[in-house]
Amino acid sequence: MKTILTTVIVSVFLLLHSHVYSQVAKNKTLSCKHASHFKNKKFSPSGAGSNYDVLYHKLEFELDPALFYVKGKISSRFKATENDVVEISFDMSANLEITNISYHNSNLSTFSRQADVLTITLPAALADNQLDSIAISYKGTPSTSEDAFTIATHSGIPVLWTLSEPYGAKDWWVC
Repeated sequence: MKTILTTVIVSVFLLLHSHVYSQVAKNKTLSCKHASHFKNKKFSPSGAGSNYDVLYHKLEFELDPALFYVKGKISSRFKATENDVVEISFDMSANLEITNISYHNSNLSTFSRQADVLTITLPAALADNQLDSIAISYKGTPSTSEDAFTIATHSGIPVLWTLSEPYGAKDWWVC
Protein backbone atom coordinates (compact mmCIF):
# COMPACT_ATOMS: atom_id res chain seq x y z
CA MET A 1 0.00 0.00 0.00
CA LYS A 2 2.85 2.36 0.84
CA THR A 3 4.43 1.72 -2.57
CA ILE A 4 1.17 2.51 -4.37
CA LEU A 5 0.70 5.73 -2.37
CA THR A 6 4.28 6.80 -3.10
CA THR A 7 3.81 6.06 -6.80
CA VAL A 8 0.61 8.13 -6.92
CA ILE A 9 2.23 11.09 -5.11
CA VAL A 10 5.30 11.04 -7.39
CA SER A 11 3.09 10.74 -10.50
CA VAL A 12 0.91 13.69 -9.47
CA PHE A 13 4.00 15.79 -8.70
CA LEU A 14 5.54 14.98 -12.11
CA LEU A 15 2.31 15.77 -13.93
CA LEU A 16 1.92 19.11 -12.18
CA HIS A 17 5.57 19.98 -12.64
CA SER A 18 5.54 19.17 -16.37
CA HIS A 19 2.32 21.17 -16.85
CA VAL A 20 3.82 24.27 -15.26
CA TYR A 21 6.99 24.22 -17.35
CA SER A 22 5.79 22.62 -20.59
CA GLN A 23 5.01 25.90 -22.39
CA VAL A 24 8.15 27.91 -21.67
CA ALA A 25 9.46 29.43 -24.90
CA LYS A 26 13.20 30.04 -24.82
CA ASN A 27 13.56 31.54 -28.29
CA LYS A 28 10.52 33.65 -29.10
CA THR A 29 12.30 35.42 -31.97
CA LEU A 30 12.71 32.21 -33.95
CA SER A 31 9.10 31.05 -33.55
CA CYS A 32 7.64 34.51 -34.27
CA LYS A 33 9.82 34.95 -37.36
CA HIS A 34 8.66 31.67 -38.89
CA ALA A 35 5.03 32.04 -37.83
CA SER A 36 4.85 35.43 -39.58
CA HIS A 37 6.26 33.76 -42.72
CA PHE A 38 2.82 32.15 -43.30
CA LYS A 39 0.63 35.00 -42.06
CA ASN A 40 0.05 36.90 -45.31
CA LYS A 41 0.49 34.07 -47.81
CA LYS A 42 -2.22 33.21 -50.30
CA PHE A 43 -2.51 29.47 -50.90
CA SER A 44 -4.64 27.69 -53.43
CA PRO A 45 -5.68 24.16 -52.50
CA SER A 46 -4.18 21.42 -54.66
CA GLY A 47 -7.30 19.26 -54.60
CA ALA A 48 -5.34 16.38 -53.07
CA GLY A 49 -7.50 14.25 -50.85
CA SER A 50 -10.79 15.62 -52.15
CA ASN A 51 -12.37 12.16 -52.60
CA TYR A 52 -11.27 10.50 -49.35
CA ASP A 53 -10.85 11.20 -45.64
CA VAL A 54 -7.59 10.25 -43.95
CA LEU A 55 -8.29 8.33 -40.77
CA TYR A 56 -4.68 7.63 -39.84
CA HIS A 57 -1.16 8.41 -41.04
CA LYS A 58 1.76 6.34 -39.76
CA LEU A 59 4.92 8.35 -40.32
CA GLU A 60 8.30 6.60 -40.39
CA PHE A 61 11.38 8.74 -41.01
CA GLU A 62 15.11 8.27 -41.33
CA LEU A 63 16.67 11.63 -40.44
CA ASP A 64 20.11 12.94 -39.58
CA PRO A 65 20.14 16.52 -38.19
CA ALA A 66 23.48 17.10 -39.92
CA LEU A 67 22.03 16.34 -43.39
CA PHE A 68 19.37 18.20 -45.34
CA TYR A 69 17.76 14.95 -46.49
CA VAL A 70 14.78 12.81 -45.57
CA LYS A 71 13.87 9.21 -46.22
CA GLY A 72 10.49 7.97 -45.13
CA LYS A 73 7.44 5.81 -45.42
CA ILE A 74 3.91 7.10 -44.93
CA SER A 75 1.17 4.52 -44.37
CA SER A 76 -2.29 6.03 -44.74
CA ARG A 77 -5.62 4.52 -43.76
CA PHE A 78 -8.48 6.31 -45.42
CA LYS A 79 -12.17 6.13 -46.30
CA ALA A 80 -13.59 6.95 -49.74
CA THR A 81 -16.08 9.84 -49.62
CA GLU A 82 -17.73 9.13 -52.97
CA ASN A 83 -18.49 6.19 -55.26
CA ASP A 84 -16.12 4.84 -57.89
CA VAL A 85 -12.88 6.31 -56.51
CA VAL A 86 -10.17 5.10 -58.89
CA GLU A 87 -7.53 7.75 -58.12
CA ILE A 88 -6.32 9.24 -54.88
CA SER A 89 -3.92 12.13 -54.61
CA PHE A 90 -1.51 13.45 -52.01
CA ASP A 91 0.45 16.66 -51.61
CA MET A 92 4.15 15.89 -52.10
CA SER A 93 6.99 18.19 -53.06
CA ALA A 94 8.43 17.63 -56.52
CA ASN A 95 11.85 17.48 -54.80
CA LEU A 96 10.98 14.11 -53.24
CA GLU A 97 11.40 10.83 -55.12
CA ILE A 98 8.97 7.91 -54.82
CA THR A 99 10.81 4.67 -54.07
CA ASN A 100 7.77 2.41 -53.64
CA ILE A 101 3.99 2.46 -53.41
CA SER A 102 2.46 -0.55 -51.68
CA TYR A 103 -1.24 -1.33 -51.95
CA HIS A 104 -2.67 -4.58 -50.53
CA ASN A 105 0.85 -6.05 -50.29
CA SER A 106 1.54 -5.37 -53.98
CA ASN A 107 3.72 -2.73 -55.54
CA LEU A 108 1.91 -0.13 -57.63
CA SER A 109 3.54 1.61 -60.55
CA THR A 110 0.48 3.49 -61.79
CA PHE A 111 0.98 6.99 -60.49
CA SER A 112 1.69 10.42 -61.88
CA ARG A 113 3.28 13.61 -60.58
CA GLN A 114 2.21 17.11 -61.51
CA ALA A 115 3.87 19.98 -59.64
CA ASP A 116 3.53 19.09 -55.95
CA VAL A 117 0.70 16.56 -56.33
CA LEU A 118 1.10 12.78 -56.44
CA THR A 119 -1.86 10.97 -58.04
CA ILE A 120 -2.14 7.20 -57.62
CA THR A 121 -4.38 5.05 -59.81
CA LEU A 122 -5.93 2.20 -57.83
CA PRO A 123 -6.34 -1.26 -59.40
CA ALA A 124 -10.07 -1.30 -58.56
CA ALA A 125 -12.67 1.37 -57.80
CA LEU A 126 -13.59 2.07 -54.18
CA ALA A 127 -17.19 2.48 -53.07
CA ASP A 128 -18.40 5.36 -50.90
CA ASN A 129 -17.37 4.83 -47.23
CA GLN A 130 -15.05 1.95 -48.17
CA LEU A 131 -12.00 1.71 -45.90
CA ASP A 132 -8.61 1.16 -47.48
CA SER A 133 -4.91 1.86 -46.99
CA ILE A 134 -1.75 2.58 -48.93
CA ALA A 135 1.95 2.96 -48.08
CA ILE A 136 4.27 5.36 -49.89
CA SER A 137 8.05 5.19 -49.49
CA TYR A 138 10.14 8.15 -50.63
CA LYS A 139 13.44 9.97 -50.24
CA GLY A 140 15.06 13.23 -51.18
CA THR A 141 16.02 16.75 -50.35
CA PRO A 142 13.09 18.68 -48.87
CA SER A 143 11.86 21.75 -50.68
CA THR A 144 12.93 25.06 -49.17
CA SER A 145 9.90 26.94 -50.50
CA GLU A 146 8.18 27.22 -47.11
CA ASP A 147 11.16 26.88 -44.73
CA ALA A 148 9.27 23.93 -43.23
CA PHE A 149 12.30 21.65 -42.81
CA THR A 150 15.36 23.31 -41.34
CA ILE A 151 18.76 22.14 -40.14
CA ALA A 152 21.11 24.27 -38.08
CA THR A 153 23.46 23.95 -35.12
CA HIS A 154 22.98 24.76 -31.46
CA SER A 155 26.16 25.02 -29.39
CA GLY A 156 27.98 23.21 -32.19
CA ILE A 157 25.50 20.30 -32.26
CA PRO A 158 23.43 19.65 -35.41
CA VAL A 159 19.69 20.19 -34.89
CA LEU A 160 16.66 19.70 -37.13
CA TRP A 161 13.27 21.31 -36.70
CA THR A 162 10.07 21.68 -38.67
CA LEU A 163 7.27 24.20 -38.92
CA SER A 164 5.12 22.21 -41.30
CA GLU A 165 1.52 23.00 -40.67
CA PRO A 166 -0.52 24.07 -42.32
CA TYR A 167 1.32 24.56 -45.61
CA GLY A 168 4.84 23.15 -45.45
CA ALA A 169 4.25 19.49 -44.62
CA LYS A 170 4.39 18.46 -48.30
CA ASP A 171 7.96 19.75 -48.42
CA TRP A 172 9.22 16.75 -46.44
CA TRP A 173 6.45 14.13 -46.15
CA VAL A 174 3.60 12.78 -48.27
CA CYS A 175 0.36 14.27 -46.89
